[in-house]
Amino acid sequence: MKGYPKILKTKEDYLNCLAMVQAGTLEAAGLTEALDALEKRRYIESRLMAVSDDRKEVQIMYCAEAAIDAPFYSGTAAGTIKAVTNVMSADGADVPDTTTLKLSVAVPKDAVSICVMNNVDVLATVGMTEDDVKAIKGVLAQYE
Repeated sequence: MKGYPKILKTKEDYLNCLAMVQAGTLEAAGLTEALDALEKRRYIESRLMAVSDDRKEVQIMYCAEAAIDAPFYSGTAAGTIKAVTNVMSADGADVPDTTTLKLSVAVPKDAVSICVMNNVDVLATVGMTEDDVKAIKGVLAQYE
């Protein structure tokens, strides 16, 4: 978007953009897109390689970030990871090849991927919390 900052590194950057939206010098949609992108970076997306019959156990490529009690979402389903099993490579190499996740809720039948919470808190790196993002989006809703 014209006039929109290319990089937002801090909470203050997001708040400055919000002030510019309120002043009418920036479009609300641009800041909404930036916030959505920030939230999306909180998760690591992995393609589903196999899914159990009850759809509560999935296999993905090795994912070091997968952890017990970590949030996930897949399509319309969201829950937590209940167990993580890293499966070693069949060729004898000493590295995991795949990761099997047991989930608190079933993934949808049409799901092709799962998004697992990154172990690095992306919001914290810019000095924000989930409540900060919700508050900014709440204000932005008045300008869309």
